[in-house]
Amino acid sequence: MPSNLFQNIALIQLIGRFNWTWVGMLVVDNDVGQQGAQIIRAGIERNGGCVAFLEKIHLSYSAQQIKRVVDVIKGSSISLIVLHSPEVHVKALLDAMFDDGITEKMFITSASFIITPGLFSKKAWKVLNGTIGLVASTTSMPGFEEFLLNLHPNASLTYPFIRLFWEKAFSCHWPDGKLDGVACTGQEGLGSEIAQLFETNDLSLTYQAYLAVYAYTHALHSLLGCPTVSEGYLNHGMCSNINDAQPWKVPISICSNSCRPGYRKVPLQGRPICCYNCVPCSMGEMTNYTDADECTRCSSDQWSNEERDRCIPRVLEFLSYDEPLGIMLVIMAVMLSVLTVCILIVFFKNQDTPIIKATNRELSYILLVSLIFCFLCCLVFIGQPSTFSCLLRQTFFSVAFSISISSVLAKTIMVILAFKATRLNSPLRKWLGPTIPRKVVGLCSMFQITICSVWLHRSPPFPMLNSETDSHKIIFECNEGQKLFFYMTLGFMGFLAMVSFLVAFLARNLPGSFNEAKLITFSMLVFCSVWISFIPAYLSTSGKYTVAVQIFAILASSAGLLSCIFLPKCYIILLRPEENSREFLSSSKKRIHFG
Repeated sequence: MPSNLFQNIALIQLIGRFNWTWVGMLVVDNDVGQQGAQIIRAGIERNGGCVAFLEKIHLSYSAQQIKRVVDVIKGSSISLIVLHSPEVHVKALLDAMFDDGITEKMFITSASFIITPGLFSKKAWKVLNGTIGLVASTTSMPGFEEFLLNLHPNASLTYPFIRLFWEKAFSCHWPDGKLDGVACTGQEGLGSEIAQLFETNDLSLTYQAYLAVYAYTHALHSLLGCPTVSEGYLNHGMCSNINDAQPWKVPISICSNSCRPGYRKVPLQGRPICCYNCVPCSMGEMTNYTDADECTRCSSDQWSNEERDRCIPRVLEFLSYDEPLGIMLVIMAVMLSVLTVCILIVFFKNQDTPIIKATNRELSYILLVSLIFCFLCCLVFIGQPSTFSCLLRQTFFSVAFSISISSVLAKTIMVILAFKATRLNSPLRKWLGPTIPRKVVGLCSMFQITICSVWLHRSPPFPMLNSETDSHKIIFECNEGQKLFFYMTLGFMGFLAMVSFLVAFLARNLPGSFNEAKLITFSMLVFCSVWISFIPAYLSTSGKYTVAVQIFAILASSAGLLSCIFLPKCYIILLRPEENSREFLSSSKKRIHFG
């Protein structure tokens, strides 16, 4: 007989062939059923199917146990039941299923389930309607029918049961002192009775036994008659030893199953060394062979896959010009830079008009040029980091922003000085020239440049591959060196912004034409709000999103300065030119206070 493993594999392949992915299982309650159930279930799940239930059955089960199994079948939505059991164990279950109205389930049976006439009731036949089963293959056995025809009681010494068989087959008895009934004569013929007596129309089981006996006898014959290398079983060029022959399959006895790739062995405390548990490798580790004692850590540029059985390359991540986020930020930076250039051209062409003269055109030019650099410095943050770009990023940004904010501070100071110097004989009149604005912008810029110079000398930024932040990625980023210098530059810009905001807030209600104090107050409020929000966002993100957050803060704060300070002036210059005149400004009925 073939091993049960073959028919289990055949059941798995048959279920997969018809794409049955939702099945139930009934197995006989013994070792064979348990082993078969494990193999069949694993094969079904490996092929993508699911087992809704797995129930045991046995002819010794009580009515209550059978009723429980029937309830499980009835409560399931499956249409196919895998039946791995001899037929004798399911007779009562089939009758109970019919009584409970379960007749539309389809069965697929193993070869151990034999449809024997007269064994099942009519109820069971209705439940079994449509069943598909495995049957062992069979063919003719040379000389078998001749052997049966030659059976005779005279050969009783060779076949001791032939006399009993003869009595049953021909309903007679041998004359050994019994006088009742028909006596056997030995002349009865088997020719017409062979098919009925020996069921030669179905010799599947007999044929499997025939194959097993012939295989074993041929093996023994080869072992016993192996005088040369060319005959019999070979073992490294020699005849095998007949004493090594194993008539039956020796069962495997192990304490623990082998650990598959992706797992490592962990010895069980207090148990022999062959007893262990299999635990999966940690993230970033792998094993590609069975029964590994330790997992191997992947290299820094690789990471383990989900199965932990091989290392795969990590994804290299940085904010590039090719991805949507990088493209969007580039477009925004370029558009805002072009807008700033256009405003600078408008101011240059209208530099002799009252509104531009009244708002200190030299500081306006400096502020506009520094804002152009603020927008353009965002482009240095995008793309693959290099030594040059890492050195330029924060320093370029810090210096450009310091010039912008110091220009705003100088504008605010000049608004206050202009108002105070309107009195006759005021000593502040001598400070109304370009000296103070230039000194404020120059000193603030030089202080920021000094911080950046010390930063570049003591701990310059450099490109690095960060594999610690994200397990599946390698982040290509700029290491800022000592974070102290980065926060010092931000702190200095924040200090300038707060001073500008406070001074502008105090001067917001001063009288005078084209008073920019309210506009500067609002622009500094926007600026401070953006950068206060930037700090927690910067600390809570990683990788390319950290860079994107800083770029967004640069664009948002610079755009706030540009729109709050310059767009109202452009509105008057381009759309309301009649208000850009000395007569309109000196009119007592219309005095313009921007903001």
